Amino acid sequence: MDYLILLAYLLGLMATLAGVSSIAYGFYGMTVKKFNRSSILFSIVLGTLMVAVTFTLFKVFCV
Repeated sequence: MDYLILLAYLLGLMATLAGVSSIAYGFYGMTVKKFNRSSILFSIVLGTLMVAVTFTLFKVFCV
């Protein structure tokens, strides 16, 4: 059972890191690469949703 808890923490950490990197990629595309506006918004919104869902699930199930 302890392995399942450790796996849940690791999956949550990976989802948080993926969300933060998606947000960073959106800001990189906005400032440096001058990507299309819709791709920048998609990247930032997707990253924010990933981080928000991860923290919500953590608060519901782990605390």
